[in-house]
Amino acid sequence: MKKLLERITEKNPDRVDPFKAGAKDYFKWVLGRFDDFTFYCPASYDVENMLVLSYYHNDDDDAPTFIYMKDGLKFFKV
Repeated sequence: MKKLLERITEKNPDRVDPFKAGAKDYFKWVLGRFDDFTFYCPASYDVENMLVLSYYHNDDDDAPTFIYMKDGLKFFKV
């Protein structure tokens, strides 16, 4: 989160306060359901990069829902 906050501060300073407020709610939600999540890291196992989380909304779901932090994504034009 520290690395992501640094990136937001540098690239999009007007997003810092909303990010901090949303991060508190997000982590409270994740910690409350921690055992329901699966965590994915990059092939390099560099956990300093963004971790991707997945979970199933309910037992009837065929596929999990994946969670990415929008501010941590890099977009490439093809």
